[in-house]
Amino acid sequence: MLKSSIKAGIFSAFNRIFGSKLTRKAHNFYKNSFDTDSRFEKELIAKTLSYVSEEATVLDIGANIGRWAIPLAKKIGEKGEVIAFEPNPETFQFLKNRVASRPNVLTYNIALSDQPKSQLEFLVQKGISCPPNAAIAETATQIKDRGNFELIKVGCESLDNFIKTHQIHKLDFVKIDVEGHELEVIKGFKEGIKRYKPIIAIEILASKWINNKAQDSEVAQLILQQGYKMGQFNETNKEYVFEIDLFESSFQNFIFVSG
Repeated sequence: MLKSSIKAGIFSAFNRIFGSKLTRKAHNFYKNSFDTDSRFEKELIAKTLSYVSEEATVLDIGANIGRWAIPLAKKIGEKGEVIAFEPNPETFQFLKNRVASRPNVLTYNIALSDQPKSQLEFLVQKGISCPPNAAIAETATQIKDRGNFELIKVGCESLDNFIKTHQIHKLDFVKIDVEGHELEVIKGFKEGIKRYKPIIAIEILASKWINNKAQDSEVAQLILQQGYKMGQFNETNKEYVFEIDLFESSFQNFIFVSG
């Protein structure tokens, strides 16, 4: 636990960066980011980083406030590069400021989908939660009651088009956490998968599984058809399990490795 004087310094810095209107949100940001980071997420990140090499080029899709981007940046070193995407404008500002001192992290305030679109509707939770819960509206089937969400519109790009226009010639690792929009991201990344064969770490929500099997989901099948093997992060033993018969219905984080 940080000392109160350090906490006060953090809140003061947030107030300078974001203004007094976000003071309460800065407080909640502190609680979410430092006080209540789950042990599970830290264990998941630590294990997944073992699949990432130094000097790698990596994509963080659904970067949120940088819980993955920052440890990825540390792992790959100054000769590597993290390209982080976060569509929610408010969350993006937190991300951008958290990684400002890391020149090997590039940030983009856009959504990724199956094709370029001028705008995409995005659901953002109302209230003072910080960062707010958010998801692409058209695929967020897990959100049943949308009364506490507001619609905003964000810029949208396909990953294949982004790679082409930004002349990315090397791609080693991709992390995807997009709250139900995984299939559309992968559909817009077919050429990149074929060309680079990156390791893909992805959350596949149970609502997208078929016959209660993650491996039968559309997104998993698209990746497996490219010659990948699939592993599930087992929250009990803190390892990726590649024997599909041993997959459990309660775990939603997976890794795909070519070959």
